[in-house]
Amino acid sequence: MMALLAWLAHSLPGRKQVKIDEKRGGSAHFATLEKELAGCYDVVAVETNPLTGTALISHATEDTSLLDYTLEHELFHLRENETAVRTPTAPCNYS
Repeated sequence: MMALLAWLAHSLPGRKQVKIDEKRGGSAHFATLEKELAGCYDVVAVETNPLTGTALISHATEDTSLLDYTLEHELFHLRENETAVRTPTAPCNYS
């Protein structure tokens, strides 16, 4: 099994938001992701949104340790130096 490709949507020390377009809409996948990340040492909280395909990870560990964990457990592979691809939205109709 290969880890899914994720994009770094937002990053601050101790907080990462990743976007996994391939699994957007898959609530079972994101529930599993939350459970698996809870097993990572120093992960404080995980909030996922299957509709947008995002996971917000709050952590007290170094970024490399967190990313090593996600690869080791085949949760996702973070594309480095790239930001999330924005999905176009339908224009608003203000009639």
